[in-house]
Amino acid sequence: MLRTTSKTGLIFALLLILVLTPMAAEANVPTVVSIDLASNREQILIRIAHANPSQSHYVDKVDVKVDGSTTTLEEIGIMPQTGPEFVVSFNLPKGDTHTVQARAQCIVHGWGDWSSVMTIEPSTTPLPTPSPSPTPEPVTPWPVYGGIAAIVVIVAIVALYIARKSSKS
Repeated sequence: MLRTTSKTGLIFALLLILVLTPMAAEANVPTVVSIDLASNREQILIRIAHANPSQSHYVDKVDVKVDGSTTTLEEIGIMPQTGPEFVVSFNLPKGDTHTVQARAQCIVHGWGDWSSVMTIEPSTTPLPTPSPSPTPEPVTPWPVYGGIAAIVVIVAIVALYIARKSSKS
């Protein structure tokens, strides 16, 4: 009997660890798709992809790094977003060539990665032709509670099977 109890306890301990461990597949962090120079040549347009926005799941901040100095945009104007992609504008400092990067923060999943570095030339040069960026497919996160419930049921069935098999031997 002690042996069966130990196995069942171990299985339920593993189940508890599994349920309490966050699953990486559920992360839905925002991604900077592109950074383009606006037609007025004084702003950049940051296109951000973030799947499944809602009243409780949206991008609330955007960090813009210009020449190594980071500015956080906390009033991005469209909260929550109405679709999987949206654009935020940022005023560039006047002057020379700038290096620019951006990232966005989801209120549920946190900060996304920094975009690749883009070099913005002074306003005297012709406007670069933006290359078409493939639109990322929206990520549909695995339902948290449905997934956990399925795992709990499977582990419980396995635990009962092992317990029955152990008690017969």
